[in-house]
Amino acid sequence: MQSLMEEMLLRSISDPITGEIMLDAVNTPTGHVFSRRVILKCLEEKQENPLTRAKLEEKDLTPNLHIRQCAEEYQKMKEKEENDYIDELKLKLLQEWDSENDLIEIEKIEKLKLQEHIISAYNTEKQKSGGEEMEMQYHGTTVESISGIRTTGFKIPTSSLRVGDKEGNLRFGLGIYTTESLKKATTYGDKTIVICRIIVRNVMELSESHEMLTPNEVHNKGYESVFCNFRGNEPSERAFYSPNLLLPEYIVHFKLVGKDNLDLPEQMPSTDIPVLVQFLRSTEQHKSLALKYLADCFRDNQAESMIILKSLRAEYYSAITNALEGTNEQLILLALRALWNGSFGHRQSQYDILVYIKPTLIIGYISSHTESIQYRTLGVLVNLCHLEVENHKKIVSAEPDLGNIFINKTISALRKNNDDLAFKFLSCLANIASTGVLKLHHRTLDRVVEKLIFSPEKPVSEKVTQAAYHLCSNIISEGKVDQEWLTQGFQPRVGQRE
Repeated sequence: MQSLMEEMLLRSISDPITGEIMLDAVNTPTGHVFSRRVILKCLEEKQENPLTRAKLEEKDLTPNLHIRQCAEEYQKMKEKEENDYIDELKLKLLQEWDSENDLIEIEKIEKLKLQEHIISAYNTEKQKSGGEEMEMQYHGTTVESISGIRTTGFKIPTSSLRVGDKEGNLRFGLGIYTTESLKKATTYGDKTIVICRIIVRNVMELSESHEMLTPNEVHNKGYESVFCNFRGNEPSERAFYSPNLLLPEYIVHFKLVGKDNLDLPEQMPSTDIPVLVQFLRSTEQHKSLALKYLADCFRDNQAESMIILKSLRAEYYSAITNALEGTNEQLILLALRALWNGSFGHRQSQYDILVYIKPTLIIGYISSHTESIQYRTLGVLVNLCHLEVENHKKIVSAEPDLGNIFINKTISALRKNNDDLAFKFLSCLANIASTGVLKLHHRTLDRVVEKLIFSPEKPVSEKVTQAAYHLCSNIISEGKVDQEWLTQGFQPRVGQRE
């Protein structure tokens, strides 16, 4: 919807005869402004001002540089808005595609330039319906049929056979078909979809196909269109028997390709969200490139990366989940690195991780035989438990034996002389314990005290000892230790050591 200021600007740069933008504006001696092309055409018929009938010749016209500049700037602004919308539309189509077997490759999206009488006829029907309409409806068609849609808009078909190389009859007779399902629209026609607006009124609701319907039959029953939900067994579709109830807006040229055959660059280009979507959905090689790019972006420019993530949240977490459920160690490392960098100090990202990914899927990698995977897993868990108590609860409830697992891994790391990894295990567990959601049995804490503080099997670094104190202190302060264990001397022993 145009603002008042934009309407005033548009009025000032529009030709008073045709309404077109005056990129070649000229003045007349009486102060009127016309498009040069339009006024010259008028002067060919009669040498007078078409508004005042005063005598006017071509030599009397002078360029209006101010209007021309305003018209050029307005046109550039509208072109940018249109290009931005087409980019958004492309992303929406890519994200909506839900086939497991292939991907949709958008080759081109173009806005239809319809004749004014087609738009006027649709707007007339829209006014009759109180201005209500539905957007983003898909109509599958063929490249050959597009030329007719460009010229005359939609027309009622004369044959009930499906178009292109599709077999069978149209499911609801001689109508114009639309659906809300992108995938379903691709089954009609061939490599071309029209995105349109529709007016829904006087609808005949059906639950199965009726191939013999005709416009006259539908209209005689008081209806103008059909809606069928196929009893929920497949996406619904509509058939219209009055062409003025649809307004085609965009033509989408596409092709369906296997994931291994998608034409993607070998390297991840600079920020291009539609390309990122395709990378995340494609082969493991492309997923790796996308996850590495996002992990670096999270690290280097979190503000920008969060904007990117907002646009492809579902694709990103689906790729992460697939990576963590797989066996490709390199992909697992990249997925954990992306989660680690993306969750650092960002609450929304921390929340999203535990919404889109099962906590057990992350926690399971604590037991990995690869230390780099353990490091990154701990990094993710530390970030998730940094601020939100609810995150702590979700993690602890996902793995009730979390305390024992961490302590065993800590002692195992120390036996391998890996104080850094042991420190991370203890720090992460202490962080979780700080909110009071973790309850450790006294035998587990006995092991912490005896193995890490008083009688370690091997000398341990000061930071490991401090992390063990930190863990015990957090548990005591939150009252999550069995009273029997407290009375057996832990608190005094820690007090003496301090």
